[in-house]
Amino acid sequence: MLNYIIMENYLIEQINEINSTLDNFISNKKIIKEEVEKVFDSSSKKILEKQIRTLNDGRLLLEDQRIIFGAFRTIKNVTESMHSALLKAEELHENPTTAEKCKEIMPPIFAVVNEIARYDPYDKSDRLENVFNFSRILRKKAKNMGFSKSIDEELKELRMEPEEIKEFVDKLNETIQNRLEI
Repeated sequence: MLNYIIMENYLIEQINEINSTLDNFISNKKIIKEEVEKVFDSSSKKILEKQIRTLNDGRLLLEDQRIIFGAFRTIKNVTESMHSALLKAEELHENPTTAEKCKEIMPPIFAVVNEIARYDPYDKSDRLENVFNFSRILRKKAKNMGFSKSIDEELKELRMEPEEIKEFVDKLNETIQNRLEI
């Protein structure tokens, strides 16, 4: 359990760093591409790591894994869209408007990350429902603000061949069957 909390706290630090960087861009009225790259590359790697850890966490029920993985995926997609928008802001003469827009999406990101950080796989409270609901709110707000990827972009990003998808589904079915037999 402690390892899970430490990982989430590290992610909260990453999200805080994005937030602080956005504050700097807004107050200086300038987006600095090098800072964008540094902050967003680091957080993107951490979120991807958390997605993988979630799938490999044997303490979690499959439904819990699905919800938490989906929440991390949403955060990753939103932050990658923010990253892309910030990099394009100068050439589109939207500097610091884009940073202000990114700042608006931060509260729902914090809400999701904080709920995941509070989640305990052994406590059957409503935390998981909160993760799901806050993630849905984030996804809707991101879509309305232009910080989401299309389904085609997400599928392209996966870069999986049909055989790999079939193998994944077969392994998932096997895992489900094994858990049902327990």
